[in-house]
Amino acid sequence: PQAPRILELGSGAAALPSVVAAYGWHCEVVATDLPSVIDRFAPNLRTNFTKLTPKPLGTLDFRSLVWTDVKTLGHFDLILAADLIYDPSLHADLIRLLADFLLAGAGGPKSSSSSPQHSRRRCWMTFAVRDKASEAHFFEQLDLLGISMTELKQEGPADLQSSGNNSNFPIKLVELARKTSTLTSCSNALGPKTSPQVAAGSIGSGTGCAATADAAPALFSADVESAAAPAPTPAAVEASGPEAQAA
Repeated sequence: PQAPRILELGSGAAALPSVVAAYGWHCEVVATDLPSVIDRFAPNLRTNFTKLTPKPLGTLDFRSLVWTDVKTLGHFDLILAADLIYDPSLHADLIRLLADFLLAGAGGPKSSSSSPQHSRRRCWMTFAVRDKASEAHFFEQLDLLGISMTELKQEGPADLQSSGNNSNFPIKLVELARKTSTLTSCSNALGPKTSPQVAAGSIGSGTGCAATADAAPALFSADVESAAAPAPTPAAVEASGPEAQAA
């Protein structure tokens, strides 16, 4: 059986979620961002990853990616997304990408709506709570398309009022997954695509995440996981601040 494939969007200068996933799991991880970001930071990240000890369990690759062109990367079992919804102008393309991945199977064989493997696909997303109205609208649009959002964890202040001078936002971890049925089509809900120039944003100054090993719902089962690997079951994703991304 093939190892599970994981895609990170907006990996930034550190690609922390990708590095953690590839280090601790038997999986194939592809970290993506704008071409300018990948060209600048990927060579050093790739070299440093190969020097880690003990030896990483998975593999890590880096690709440039425009969110309107995700199908060129092939099939993935999981998307990692850290601090990507801060700019409402990017929401429409991100929603289309997530809908294609969770509902239609981005880049892979088209699955029937009842396919067990299809229904296991997930997106684990962390974000700093900066604009509750904009963020609520983002998740409402996903809900209209048939994608559920489950909050798994929150860290930091309980609300924006207690976060002081905007340097200590609440951080949330959520899971996005396909509902039992969908309510409308992506094109009907969102209208025409934006320009291909609108691409994945860097998270170099945003939140990162590090997977730990207690109990969130298991994503992979025997038909997709590596034969030698236990199923990865991350339960908490701890978001770090800008200083971690700059490290």
